[in-house]
Amino acid sequence: MSESDANAMNLKVSTGACPSHLGPFHKLNDSHPDLYRKLVIDAFVVKYGVYGFFPKAYDLIYLSDESPNITFSGRTRGRVAILTSSSYNMVIKPLQNSKEAEIATRAGKLEVGPNQFDSLPGFLSEEYVSGKFINDNSANHDIMPQPVDIGIKVGSALTKLHENQICYNDTTLSDPEKRSHLIINQAGNIKLIDFGLSLSLNEYPNFSIEETFNYVRTMPIYRLFSAMNPTREDVHSFLKSYQRTFKEISPDTIYDRDIQFLTEGLQLMGDVLTEPDKTDFMKGFYEAYKR
Repeated sequence: MSESDANAMNLKVSTGACPSHLGPFHKLNDSHPDLYRKLVIDAFVVKYGVYGFFPKAYDLIYLSDESPNITFSGRTRGRVAILTSSSYNMVIKPLQNSKEAEIATRAGKLEVGPNQFDSLPGFLSEEYVSGKFINDNSANHDIMPQPVDIGIKVGSALTKLHENQICYNDTTLSDPEKRSHLIINQAGNIKLIDFGLSLSLNEYPNFSIEETFNYVRTMPIYRLFSAMNPTREDVHSFLKSYQRTFKEISPDTIYDRDIQFLTEGLQLMGDVLTEPDKTDFMKGFYEAYKR
């Protein structure tokens, strides 16, 4: 959807000319008014909005006897829809970068990330990963694996990604806002979620401006630069300049970011892991991690 189309849609919704659940369909009122009027009163469209037309969700909603529950969440990524049912649970969320779908699909096939479903342009549709985040101090620790075992599984997961030329670039066990990207299920297995910042090194060192931004956005130098309120042109110039430095940065240096983020997050888990636990975690990690 273009920016002008999005602005027009938001205006229609904000003025009450179009119900919020029909925002993406507002142009049908002009081109196909009979169809639009049917959508206005369709119970499924009222409940699920545009999300009911995603392939995997459509099968569940329109081609089965189930009526899945739908909830919404989301932060910087935008609105995320979560559909739950007795058959399967799924997540629909906006893409964060142009290669995310490809990388997330590869990670799912490696059994490191969520399995990916057919989707619509601009969005990911994937399995909902149930379990507890590793930094959830309310979790039932009777079912939580030993730290050394979690470390082994994380080491194995990052090995698979790096062997397949993927830098996860967001190995967040915990951060100051208590967010995590590592989920542990009832069986003690792990999944990494959210590949929105991940990098594919298939064409290294030729990274796009978008990939360069994903690489530098968590670096102190870029945070300092951002605090100076740069213009769009300043940002583009900064990224173009940094883009040329990738020829001097080895793939190993890029992959090392995953381990750096891992150890930084581990230090923020004092309310969940003791210092011996953290030591055991890293012992397990280095036992399994190969490059």
